[in-house]
Amino acid sequence: MCSQHEWFEELKPSSGTVSCAAKSRLLEVAVKQIQKAGYSVLFKDNKVIVKGKNKTFVLCELNSKGQYVSDLIPTVSNTFVAEMEEAELWHRRLGHSGNHALRKLGLPTSDLLCENCVLAKQSVEPIGNGNRKRENVPMRMIHSDLCGPVEPATLSGECYVLTFVDDYSLFCEVRLIEKKSDIAVEFKKFLKVNDTVKRIRCDNAEE
Repeated sequence: MCSQHEWFEELKPSSGTVSCAAKSRLLEVAVKQIQKAGYSVLFKDNKVIVKGKNKTFVLCELNSKGQYVSDLIPTVSNTFVAEMEEAELWHRRLGHSGNHALRKLGLPTSDLLCENCVLAKQSVEPIGNGNRKRENVPMRMIHSDLCGPVEPATLSGECYVLTFVDDYSLFCEVRLIEKKSDIAVEFKKFLKVNDTVKRIRCDNAEE
């Protein structure tokens, strides 16, 4: 049925025959094969019950259309789930480290997609031709931008990120604010500490 044996946690090879039947005779053929395997089949209370030496289970039930239907619920190994949860936990603990770094430390890895990593690693093409001359002294021109609202908010309620980047040194200062109306207050605080600022560049957004 499947040539990828490494996909299975437990594999018991067996040989046998496969029977094909029309829908009307499918249950009849299935019952015969089950009985050949040493199990007994009991039709009771609109259910098909299979009994063996060590276990008994319901194979299928009669639905409103008069058909016997099996409710096949996929099961996931608890061990596998625990490993995935542990891998995600270490991924976050180590600053969203990649699988390569986790393997070096002997920690579990996973192929789960981390939404935060995808968003953080996004990039944009450079704007302009790059010929603009940068400032030759620090804290003379500042680039500022606002990001948000970011979800989830911090424990203290801030959901906006305000940045100040020095054109000369590329030093970046980040401030978290609760609402857009707090921008003016943070600007005044920043300019009070950095009184050498002559120009501020922003994207001329509404805030």
